[in-house]
Amino acid sequence: MANNERPIKKIFIAGLPNTGKSLIFSNLTGQYTPSANSPLTTIELLHERIELNGTGYTVYDTPGLHSLYIHSEEELIVREAIFSEEPDIIIQCVDAVRLKQSLILTLDLFLLEIPMVISLNSIDETGRRGVWINSKELSLQLGIPVVESMAVDGRGIKELKGAILRARRGNSEISYGDIINSGLTKISTLLPEEIRYKNVVALLLLLNDPLINDYIGKFNGSKASEELNLAVEGVLRQFRGQ
Repeated sequence: MANNERPIKKIFIAGLPNTGKSLIFSNLTGQYTPSANSPLTTIELLHERIELNGTGYTVYDTPGLHSLYIHSEEELIVREAIFSEEPDIIIQCVDAVRLKQSLILTLDLFLLEIPMVISLNSIDETGRRGVWINSKELSLQLGIPVVESMAVDGRGIKELKGAILRARRGNSEISYGDIINSGLTKISTLLPEEIRYKNVVALLLLLNDPLINDYIGKFNGSKASEELNLAVEGVLRQFRGQ
């Protein structure tokens, strides 16, 4: 890369299934992607290059994601891509009708400490139901930009592009209690140094995620070390009062 060239930043579009991710991708990039009302429409990572305010970005469209704890092959694709590609920004597409479920995912994504923006879609639908969401207050509470949009007709895309330039980390001071909090710190120190999202990986170990050991093995050439496993077991025993 020439010295005068800026690195290409990566934007991941993430969210629950059927929250307008592919439409936002199309509106941002000008590239059409298949979309439908059936679950898990997007089954691979599509990406396209854009430029905003003189900075190059590669925008990725991703399958539906409920949490960082994996329940499906599609969710595994997203998590592995986040861990390997290390995006600079995440745009979370939020269906206003399913706000509560989406905010659970928001808290998961906050643990990654990646700057974020929320694209709040389907606000016309909540309006028809007599529900008004205060997007400014939501942005204040979460600590990240929240942009009202209607992905179907492209409304809000100009504002979303501006918000990308203001993306920031969310208010992620989440407490799991003293036992888990101290356990996460201890487990994190035992993880391979190259792993970036140590708090997330440590939490997934405590949740007995079936695939996280395979991810750790990519760094140390084997499964989690005996010392790491003992630390995880010790935290769980303490938490259960054993």
